[in-house]
Amino acid sequence: MFDRLKEHAAFGRPYQIGLIGAGTFGAQIARQIVVMTGLQLAAIADLRVDRARDLLGPGGVAVKNAAALRDAVASGTPAATDSAEALVSSDGDGVVEATGRVETGIAHGLLAIMAGKHLAMVTVEADVVAGYYLRKMAEAAGVIYGLAYGDEPSLAAELVDWAQTLGFRVVAAGKGTRFTPAFRKLNPDDVPRVYGFTGSDYNAQMFGSFLDGTKHAIECCALANATGLGVDVRGMHFPTADLREIPDIIASRDKGGVLAREGVVEAVSSIDPQDRPVERSLGAACTASSTGRLTRPSTPCLATARSPG
Repeated sequence: MFDRLKEHAAFGRPYQIGLIGAGTFGAQIARQIVVMTGLQLAAIADLRVDRARDLLGPGGVAVKNAAALRDAVASGTPAATDSAEALVSSDGDGVVEATGRVETGIAHGLLAIMAGKHLAMVTVEADVVAGYYLRKMAEAAGVIYGLAYGDEPSLAAELVDWAQTLGFRVVAAGKGTRFTPAFRKLNPDDVPRVYGFTGSDYNAQMFGSFLDGTKHAIECCALANATGLGVDVRGMHFPTADLREIPDIIASRDKGGVLAREGVVEAVSSIDPQDRPVERSLGAACTASSTGRLTRPSTPCLATARSPG
């Protein structure tokens, strides 16, 4: 991929990307595209045009209508708009949907595909509802539909593909996080206490979905749809597991594990029901360093596999 992006950059024709949604995920994506080779952030659409404009940096402009947006994109000037329809109709190679809203994400996905644009669906909630149909529509239209690379479903799906390519039998794939059965009864009002937050500068509903298991179920649903893996039990088992114990715990019952069958999505916790951390959690094992910055994903991905025999 990097070689192809370099070729486009060398010929002065970077891929033009339109981003819908300038919230937390949109901001992260915008800041990453700026440092990438062969990609150019052509436009951002958000109901708060000022927020979108700020992400574009000094060279960006805010426009008032679709014609002005098309002119800006055609001239190579990054532009901000409050109209997703205008963004999709402008020149560009691909659209990133990052609003985080189910109905909105699906509507934007339909618009992008019908306009002949490649689509990266960051709004995983929209993917689990209509991703299958959007993928089929994209195939018929000759464009690409995909999940956001770097998020847990896509990374776990990549591990599944890797294992299956090598001839392994996939037992389970999924993610890890900090979770106990008691968390299932928590709600947004519990977020400050559990996370230790102060003030009000956070989305309690979003963090509540991480606490009670909703977000984990959504992401594992996306993984199941992308890979064809099933679900062993409603809500998943979510056992506490040290990294060294995962192959033995995330295994079929006849091999001493918790699974009634193989080929499923599953999740593991880095703490036990008494909130005591395991010695080597999946999160600690997935620590990565890039360009001097250290990142520790709180919900890394996993896959367990066995040889065909």
